[in-house]
Amino acid sequence: MGEMTKKRSLNTFLLCFFSFFLTIACYQSWIFHMKELSSTWSLELLSSTTSYLFQALGVIIYMLFAYYVPDLTGSKLFITSVYAVLSLSLIPSMFSSTLTGTYFNGFIMNILVGAIWGMNLYGITFSTKTNLRFFVLGGGYVLAALSVFSQLL
Repeated sequence: MGEMTKKRSLNTFLLCFFSFFLTIACYQSWIFHMKELSSTWSLELLSSTTSYLFQALGVIIYMLFAYYVPDLTGSKLFITSVYAVLSLSLIPSMFSSTLTGTYFNGFIMNILVGAIWGMNLYGITFSTKTNLRFFVLGGGYVLAALSVFSQLL
């Protein structure tokens, strides 16, 4: 394997780690804030179910962007903008004093989480050799999940 391929795979791994770390931390923070506002079981069930649906919507939106505007989705400006908007959407989803505000802003955040996951999957297909894709994606996810959840213990 060439040096350039190793470097590209390592860069993609680091991007996956950062992406997953950020999105898992955002999601967990949102869930904990909702638990502060209301502790009912149905609320947690509703939020986890609908958040996955909104994340799937984010992946679909990114797929449509990648299909119809491929030059835009690969640009550093687009990628940076999605991360910036995710970071900004976390603020109202974490500090809203009402459950409705927390839900609404959290669902916007979950759409962006899905878009970031879509970016990761799309990027891996072009930047990583087939036999390394599992290690890049899975390794980045596992390392991020362990990093976030170790802070929760």
